[in-house]
Amino acid sequence: MAEQARTRGQELHVLARRALRGIRELPSAPSVVDAILDDCGGALPALAARDEANDAHNTAVGTAVALIATDPGHPACDEVFAWLLSTDRPRVPRSNYATSKISEWLPAGPRVVNRMLSAADSELTFIARLRYGTATPAPCWPDRSDEDVRHRASKLPAMIWPSWAFRLLPVETDAPVAGFRRACSSLMLLPGTNWDYL
Repeated sequence: MAEQARTRGQELHVLARRALRGIRELPSAPSVVDAILDDCGGALPALAARDEANDAHNTAVGTAVALIATDPGHPACDEVFAWLLSTDRPRVPRSNYATSKISEWLPAGPRVVNRMLSAADSELTFIARLRYGTATPAPCWPDRSDEDVRHRASKLPAMIWPSWAFRLLPVETDAPVAGFRRACSSLMLLPGTNWDYL
């Protein structure tokens, strides 16, 4: 029970902070967010250091938006969550969307992170889509234990079969085939990696 309460509190805290940031920084918000602001006196939340809800008004507005974003029965749930996705802080463009933005979502807990990954599917690289399972009904952040990784590694051959190495090897390369096979085998054993074989 305590664990569920802590997880729920994390979800609401992270999403409420994102809602407060979005209200102040984004040009338009869903109509339900405008309705919440009207119900809370019609004033924008006070600007707070580090996006913290430092007073009752900020807490009420942020939490109300977070509750809607996590309530599948609310008609504006998906619209509000999509709006919260757009509140990501600007970053230098990187090749891997998930790893550059996921750190902001991880404190929200697995349910919110899995939902974020599902929504981000179209922006992910092919490797990231496989890693997080975003094209499946249940995307998730990998959480394999050391034992899981060792068990998975025991299923791999000592080296990738020569026929597969030749199929994967770039046409114009000077890389030795044996080294390429070893590199492919090694990369398969690194969960969560975004390395490739140049």
